[in-house]
Amino acid sequence: MIFATIVCKFTDFYRFYRYVVVRGPTTADCLLFHGWPWDNRSRRGSVIVASRMLNEQEQRLHEELGIPADYGQGSVPPFYAEAGELVAVGPNLVGHIQRLAPVAAARWQRLLESAGADGIRLLIVSGFRDFEYQAGLIRRKLEAGQTIGDILRVNAAPGFSQHHSGCAIDIATPGSRPLTEEFEVSDAFAWLSERAAEFGFSMTYPRDNAFGFVYEPWHWALNEEIPGQTAEDGS
Repeated sequence: MIFATIVCKFTDFYRFYRYVVVRGPTTADCLLFHGWPWDNRSRRGSVIVASRMLNEQEQRLHEELGIPADYGQGSVPPFYAEAGELVAVGPNLVGHIQRLAPVAAARWQRLLESAGADGIRLLIVSGFRDFEYQAGLIRRKLEAGQTIGDILRVNAAPGFSQHHSGCAIDIATPGSRPLTEEFEVSDAFAWLSERAAEFGFSMTYPRDNAFGFVYEPWHWALNEEIPGQTAEDGS
C-alpha cells in the first residue's frame, strides 16, 4: 500500500512536470490539472508542486511584495503555469480584450449562447492573467495602504492565480456591481448555479472555501471533462 501511494504521487508529479513545466500548458491542461486542489490525493500533492515552481526571479518578486515564504503550502491554490495557447473572447466591461485557453473559450461561448437563449446576459470581467499582471494587482493595493495579508485573501500571489491557466473567468451581469457579493442575488448567478456544470464550469471559491479566499460568486472556472466530449476540439 505504501509503495502504491509513493508511485501514485510520483506519477502525478511526473505528469505535471512533463506536460506543463517542460512544454508549457496546452488546451487539455485545463482538464488534466485544473481539478488538482479538490481531491485529497491532489491536495497533498499540490503542496509539493507549488513549493518548487517559482524560479529565482519570481521568488525575488514574492519577497519584494512581502508574500510569506511558505505561501503555496496548506490550504491555498496550487501553482498554475501560464496557458501556452490563448484565443480572444471579446472585450470586458472597460473594453479590454480578454483571452482564454481554446477549450475554455469554446465552452464559454456555448455557455453564453445558452444563457442568452434563456434571457440571461453574462459579461466577462477578467479571463487570462499573466504573472506580471497579478503582481501589478497586488502592488497597487500595497501602494494604496492595504496589508499583504488582506490582499492575499482576495488576490492569489503571482504564480498561484487560477487565471494563469486561461480556464478561469470573472463574470458580471447588467444591474449588478461587478466583483461583489451582490452578484449572488442576480438572475445570472441563479442561472450559472443551475446550468454552468453542463458546460464544465463551477464556482471555485464558495463561502468558507478551503483556500482561505473571500467568497467569490463571480469566479467560475472550467473544471472537468464533459461526458462524450473532448478537450482537443472543445466541443
